[in-house]
Amino acid sequence: FFFQAEDGIRDPLWSRGLGDVYKRQVLPQLIDSLTHQNRFYKKAAAYVLKSVAKHSEHLAQCVIDAGALDALVTCLQEFDPNVKEGAAYALACIAKHNNPALAEEVAKAGAIEQLAICINDPETSLKKIATMALSEIAKHTPELADRIANYSGTLRTLTGNLADRDLELRQHSCTCLANIAKHNEGLAKSVADAELFPKIVDRCLKEESKEMLQRQAALCLKEISGQSYALAKNVSDVGGASCVVDYLNKAPGPAKLHAIMTLGFIAGFDPDLAKTVVQCKGHIALVGALKEVKEDHIKAAAAWSLSLIHISEPTRPERISYAVFCLKKK
Repeated sequence: FFFQAEDGIRDPLWSRGLGDVYKRQVLPQLIDSLTHQNRFYKKAAAYVLKSVAKHSEHLAQCVIDAGALDALVTCLQEFDPNVKEGAAYALACIAKHNNPALAEEVAKAGAIEQLAICINDPETSLKKIATMALSEIAKHTPELADRIANYSGTLRTLTGNLADRDLELRQHSCTCLANIAKHNEGLAKSVADAELFPKIVDRCLKEESKEMLQRQAALCLKEISGQSYALAKNVSDVGGASCVVDYLNKAPGPAKLHAIMTLGFIAGFDPDLAKTVVQCKGHIALVGALKEVKEDHIKAAAAWSLSLIHISEPTRPERISYAVFCLKKK
């Protein structure tokens, strides 16, 4: 518990608490330093704002109410990449909360355009943080995702970063593209058309021993393949189904979910796509997941994907039909 410094009230029923301390005592000084102090002080102030905003929606709103957004966006235009990185991180922590209004405030302040410029910066650490911030904004609404997708080559920059040597940058890029594609078919098509393939398969999903990168690549393929038959076929045609099956066989239990859902989406649109999944031995991998995983929601996803293959290929008298029969019996 944190009490007011000026009144020393320790009783939580009477003290105005942490949020009020920040609003009335700390935040005004920090925001003033973002515009008037040297670059070292600006970096430190931005990281303090990040540390405040990350804890809750209320504290993130306190940072916004104190007028920090304009100062942070201005910092994104600084020459020093460390200052820009601190500002991008603070904006990401404001936007990450489960409240679209916070992300919309960040976008209204002009952050999307400046963050999109930052992902082209030569400094890899800045590109990673800026990509993460764009991802946190994009996940909330189709309108925010559309603003990011339509800003001056942002999608091509993100897909280009999938071939970067830095694994963490590739991971953040996969997540950002997934958060854009998940909203509707139009955005998913824009992501796919921005030279996503085959980089996401060859440089991300096939990266063995890089489980988190593979997981985020599977997430991106899931969000794209679930939007339409054409997109699911596109994923299948570039070898996505086969690579997803390989990943599913090797991934640890909780990490299997995105791969399972991807196979279900591909198989559910068309019998020919279902045959492709079967030819890749996807049905065997799904039955294996049913046996191995302990989490009920992952078992349910595997059963759902198996049922879609079974519906598309109803006469197949092999393991999949037997698995679906056993599930129905239960």
